Amino acid sequence: MKNNITKPSAKMSTLQLSAYVGIENNLHWNLDVIFKEDNQANRNQTAIENSNLIAKLAITSFI
Repeated sequence: MKNNITKPSAKMSTLQLSAYVGIENNLHWNLDVIFKEDNQANRNQTAIENSNLIAKLAITSFI
């Protein structure tokens, strides 16, 4: 049985990486603008992580 999986080309890998980075940048922009994540530096780490999780759940529920 021959394996039909082909190695992705460099161009395809670049396009996939670019799409992923765009999604990540959009997510971080939303987290910063909507949930003001950059202003949370004075809170304790556990509160920041919990807030981040809730914010990501809220954003992904609207996609």
